[in-house]
Amino acid sequence: MFKITGLIENNTKTLTWDNGILSGDKIALEKAILEDKKDHGSLGMVPSTTKKDYLLYETSAYHLIFQFVFDSILSQENNWTPYDDEGDY
Repeated sequence: MFKITGLIENNTKTLTWDNGILSGDKIALEKAILEDKKDHGSLGMVPSTTKKDYLLYETSAYHLIFQFVFDSILSQENNWTPYDDEGDY
């Protein structure tokens, strides 16, 4: 689950992705769907982890929304497990 709040044309909008469902402000949703139809390549991720339908998968949806939907990001939150660079692998 993640939630991103940002500006679109100086208006605050929020999108939430939870268990494969994207919800939020209508303008932000429409922009996300429009961007999902474009080929953004691997979005800076490992190419094999990115599928064509970016919004179907949490990580690619996050990167697409973060990079292409909002003019600027005000806040973001998620429930992801923090990365422990000193942990066991």
